[in-house]
Amino acid sequence: TGEQTGQGQLEGDGQESTAGTCTQITGSFQQAHVHLCHDGVDGHHHVGEVVIYHTDYNGCFDGNRNLERITVAEDHPMYCTDDQGALYSKDMSTLILVPAGCIGSFVIPDSVVTVEGCALRNCDLLTAVQIPDSVTDLGEMAFYECALLNNVVIPESVTRIPDSAFAWGPGLSNILLPETLTAIGESACYGCTNLKQLAVPGSVTELGARGFGNSGLQTVVFRGNAPSFPESSAFNILKSSFMGRF
Repeated sequence: TGEQTGQGQLEGDGQESTAGTCTQITGSFQQAHVHLCHDGVDGHHHVGEVVIYHTDYNGCFDGNRNLERITVAEDHPMYCTDDQGALYSKDMSTLILVPAGCIGSFVIPDSVVTVEGCALRNCDLLTAVQIPDSVTDLGEMAFYECALLNNVVIPESVTRIPDSAFAWGPGLSNILLPETLTAIGESACYGCTNLKQLAVPGSVTELGARGFGNSGLQTVVFRGNAPSFPESSAFNILKSSFMGRF
């Protein structure tokens, strides 16, 4: 089993250990087999940096607002990182986690195809994100509770915005949807109170329930044959609306 050293490192004899038993984790995980306890560490408020050597990451640091960067050993068989401190699959085709302590803007590399669910969850200080056209899949809650994220351009390579992707993002004031988009999931932009205007592309055939519920929308324009308000509950709790087509 493992023990916490004075430097905040978790070390041991190679047996499976539970990081959730530690009161602080601020250093390196050096065991070959360390089980990072999801219940014990998720939301921990002392983690500033995590160094992954030969550990299977299982999401236990998702949403930790004090986590500023992740470093991965160069010879790790499953993961890698970049100079932004984010966690990726080894081939950098999947963005797994952006530390919730990320400040300012974040550029998703053009090698990324998939942004995993909750990858940028609780990035409260994130103000801008650049999504390249290499990205085809956005995971559920990928940008959940990104409070200061204000402008998002969805590339044409994305055909679906998943459930709760941008939910509870009060700073979101503009989201540009491509003409290739076919579906907007449930609660996709729920609670985006600063979002005042929206243009729904004619390519959209599915609007999930509460997709833009409890938002600040005042003007919604449906292009072409996009589903309109009477056909969907996507705009429930819409305070003031003008629905038009062109």
